[in-house]
Amino acid sequence: ATSVGAALELLDIESIEVLRGPQGTLFGRNTIGGALLINSVRPHEEFEAQIDAGFGELSRQQVRGTVNIPFSENFFGKFSAMHKSRDGYVDTPLVDGDDGLGSHEVTAARAALRWINESVTADLTLDMNRSETDGVPTIIQELRNVGQVADWNNVVVPATGHLPWTDEYVPPPGQAINYQTDYYPAEADLLSANFTLEWDISDAVTFKTITTWRELEDFGGRDSDYAPIDVHINVDITESEQVTQEFQFSGVAADGRLDWVAGAFYFAEETLNLDAVHFPFFGLLSGSYVENNSTALYGQFTYDVTESLSLTVGLRNTKERLDNIVDDRFQFLTDLFSTWGATRGFYPSRYGPCTGDCPHEYPATWAIDSSLGGNFSEVSRRRIDGYLPFPDPPHPDASYLLPLAPNGLTETDKDATEPYLSLAYRFNESIMGYVSYSEGFKGGGFTQRIPPFRVVESFGPESAQVVEVGFKWQGADGRARVTGAAFNTAYEDMQVDITTELGGGQANAAEATINGFELEAVVQVTPQFMLSGGIGTLDGKYDSLAPTVTLWTLDDVLPNTPEFQGVVSGVYSAPFAAGELTARLDVSYNDELYATAQNDIITPSYTLINGSIVYSPNEANWELALLGRNLSDEVYADWVYWGAENSTVGMTLEPPREIMGRFTYRF
Repeated sequence: ATSVGAALELLDIESIEVLRGPQGTLFGRNTIGGALLINSVRPHEEFEAQIDAGFGELSRQQVRGTVNIPFSENFFGKFSAMHKSRDGYVDTPLVDGDDGLGSHEVTAARAALRWINESVTADLTLDMNRSETDGVPTIIQELRNVGQVADWNNVVVPATGHLPWTDEYVPPPGQAINYQTDYYPAEADLLSANFTLEWDISDAVTFKTITTWRELEDFGGRDSDYAPIDVHINVDITESEQVTQEFQFSGVAADGRLDWVAGAFYFAEETLNLDAVHFPFFGLLSGSYVENNSTALYGQFTYDVTESLSLTVGLRNTKERLDNIVDDRFQFLTDLFSTWGATRGFYPSRYGPCTGDCPHEYPATWAIDSSLGGNFSEVSRRRIDGYLPFPDPPHPDASYLLPLAPNGLTETDKDATEPYLSLAYRFNESIMGYVSYSEGFKGGGFTQRIPPFRVVESFGPESAQVVEVGFKWQGADGRARVTGAAFNTAYEDMQVDITTELGGGQANAAEATINGFELEAVVQVTPQFMLSGGIGTLDGKYDSLAPTVTLWTLDDVLPNTPEFQGVVSGVYSAPFAAGELTARLDVSYNDELYATAQNDIITPSYTLINGSIVYSPNEANWELALLGRNLSDEVYADWVYWGAENSTVGMTLEPPREIMGRFTYRF
């Protein structure tokens, strides 16, 4: 349920399905743009194993392995693991001992068990994912506010002794350099378990129960000014645990003319998020404990009115509630007019370095009150200790200076009924057309970073209504497929990123419309050559703005909405006496887009070229591959943003050109 938990390493993938548009009926909240269904290979009755190893640029190393074991006629197991590492690609010349920003090291493992009989299938899956990095790959793109820079140099520098702002901290175009003076590692641990039981009650009815548990621990820091002047240091800590339970019935009726599915869904999440920041004259810790609960009932039915016409009707009712619990142990001003503490120069402490008995350090026995979610884990305790001057509440000398927000509860909720309606008509064996209407919503939330003497600010859910018209065509004896769709999406209570006193937040600030068109084609030109491609266009505009909006107008373009995107791919297989050589080339283009609602920052357009060559010898269990990503060495960003605190425009860079060789052996 947290975005950081979505960055996991996937193992043993069987297929990936892309569902576009709101999927609220079957998949619930937070799927207003669509959903990705990533299916893993299930354990089966045949023994098989595979191992592969790869080496490449940026000191990349990768090893993966999987084995499928049939324990008996109806009990199987599949076990997978991988480890990979890579150096960073943003140089930090003022930091000793790091591998560069953007480095990463990932370890992942997965165990899947399957038991089957004539009518029941039971699957149990356990997986873990651990990732580490020396820091976010960010650089300064430009200094934006000249007056703010002058204020820093003329006021802050004489008062604090900080270094002055200079254009030397902005790297030349095309160079990935960050002048921060320390590195801020990030770590994330994700554990999950899933149990699915499927029972064929009869030839016409199937029952399924799906139970999932996930736990996330994430720690990350960032020097948000990207320079040795120490304007803004940030640390973010998240602990989250979630449970979902779904009961589902599905089947066919009316002599096979009716396909139906109906079910109930329950979701519960507990998250503690702490956000520590330090500015030149003060530091603060903010954050809170969030309880997130959601329940839903849903059903979807497809009826073949005639052999050519099908009608689909769906409905889902969702009840969601989020509680944000504020406690003064997690909301306080930590320092005023302080110098940097001794802990790696990372975070200021009024108490200096701790040796021996340290009453003001984070005590190993301290735990959050049971009403606030139990204890910190040992992992988080290790990460927090030495970074933040946590108080030991209650403490007689009050180890914080000033609470930021009053204790209490802030909540946001939603009770939504989302319909889905579709008519599909098959004109002949080759072409089918459809028109559909769907609705969905994205849940609300809270702004965690709180300025002094302010309450926690919440934002409500965002909803979308979509009308889509499309077609699917298949011809040339099945060698060619073309699909197209045009859609209109109307947003209400749109969640928009806004700039606050201490960074960013979100608010329901607009109503908007996005019109779009997509066209895709796949052609098997010859038995050896397949060509595919697609284009997409978007036209987004604001329809109305909240009275509180002052930074942008109805004439501005929706952020993160490129007008054009396109991709072309080609795959050619060349068989010869000793084996087969398969080459693939992918070229994709992403148009420029506005990174902010006020249209003052642009993420530039970019073109990516990826490719691979795979050699598979005849009657052998191995293959050799050469893989290339970003072959043109394009310098591009996946996020461009304005740092209001230090007048910089920063960008998070994607990796440069990477070439890797891979050897695979199958048992």
